[in-house]
Amino acid sequence: LEKARGVATWQPDMKPAALTFGAHGWFDALAIANDQVCYSASGIGIVSAQLRCSSAEQPLWLGGSSVRHLQLSADRLLWASATSVGIVKVSTALTALGQWRVHGLPRALAGTPRWAAWDEGSAVVVGELHVEGTRRFDVGLAAEGRVVLAGLADRVLFGPTADCSLRALDVGNHEQQCLM
Repeated sequence: LEKARGVATWQPDMKPAALTFGAHGWFDALAIANDQVCYSASGIGIVSAQLRCSSAEQPLWLGGSSVRHLQLSADRLLWASATSVGIVKVSTALTALGQWRVHGLPRALAGTPRWAAWDEGSAVVVGELHVEGTRRFDVGLAAEGRVVLAGLADRVLFGPTADCSLRALDVGNHEQQCLM
């Protein structure tokens, strides 16, 4: 972590989780933004996934499936496992705001304070806070390989597709536009 033209070493507080055979000693995922560090770790044997952030005193227990992707966006933490995607508010406590079922581990995540987006095959799926269900947009993402997603106001930027390196999807009116 680079800070004030120097380098600081941050040592997480990794306590073994209850009802597991012990922590495996590695992060499942790590997200760093500004002065905030968030990470996920899970026990082996009986999976008991937890999220921790440097500002929060207590971890948030997710259970069931290891969190493999984390992304900080302002005071929100986006997370993804092979079964779910969720949004957590980060402050002195971690508060779960929303969670949606997924079909396989997403390759990329994006979000704003209102919604989270992820890829499922060639589609972009959007889950909005305080709205039942999700919306699926078949946008022609490459079925394999790396993809990118970014959230900007009411738009999801994504790519590549067969005809465009980077496209924008308006979450409200469903319009798409090629940017590059």
